[in-house]
Amino acid sequence: MGKTEQPVLSLQQAVGVESARKDIDQFYWGHLIGLQVTTPYAAYVRRHERVSRPSVPPPAKEPAKLLMFLVDYSKNYFIVEANLFQAGPNLRGWLESVRESTIEHVLEMVNKLEEEGERREVSLKHHGADPDEAQSLMREAINNLIDKRLNHPPPGYSPPPPPLEIRREMRAGVDRPSASPIPSSSSVAQEPVPDAPSNLSAKRKAVVEPLLGERGWSSLEWASHSSVSYHTAADYLAGKRSQYRSTRKKLAESLGLSVQQLPR
Repeated sequence: MGKTEQPVLSLQQAVGVESARKDIDQFYWGHLIGLQVTTPYAAYVRRHERVSRPSVPPPAKEPAKLLMFLVDYSKNYFIVEANLFQAGPNLRGWLESVRESTIEHVLEMVNKLEEEGERREVSLKHHGADPDEAQSLMREAINNLIDKRLNHPPPGYSPPPPPLEIRREMRAGVDRPSASPIPSSSSVAQEPVPDAPSNLSAKRKAVVEPLLGERGWSSLEWASHSSVSYHTAADYLAGKRSQYRSTRKKLAESLGLSVQQLPR
């Protein structure tokens, strides 16, 4: 099936998809940077410099963690556009087209990250992850989403919020320093958080995750249904910060809860 047969999104949908995908790119870019390791040549040069440096053992190889991030990246990037398509005889072909463009995009972003890493003498190659295995795992994960989408169409799926709403949401409690590619865990909370993040996260997930499972939603889809940014929903589940009441109200109502039923 040719790509020309793929449905044309409305202007609002296209803007929403582009904005949400930029958020996703930024989020995973930051995490992938955190997995880059000093290249062997750079480490060799530093060991033989005359300036004394503390001896630091090489970090552990984490191929499974790297592959997990790439799979997660591809799934979230795929969902943003794929769930906007209506059911029909051509749906599988459309979804498979988005799958291929998604995998291509993720691999391009990894290549771009590695090119920039050369200047800083860091790379993901330390972990020894097989690029072919990464591509295979991404395709398998998205195929599972396609099968689920074909068998269980999302009820009343609404597109991601346009950029203006995302900016308002960020000002309300998920504002990030412009120099940082991902949200900082040290950001100042807008309200005091009585519990440690791990305890708070557990309380929130105990209420939210069963409801997400019933609806077949990811945290990204929950954010879209709530008209908040992806980072708002993700940080809420991670217990990173308290949310404004207006934000919690949006998150609660999309799950059929009152704001009082959603843990602070």
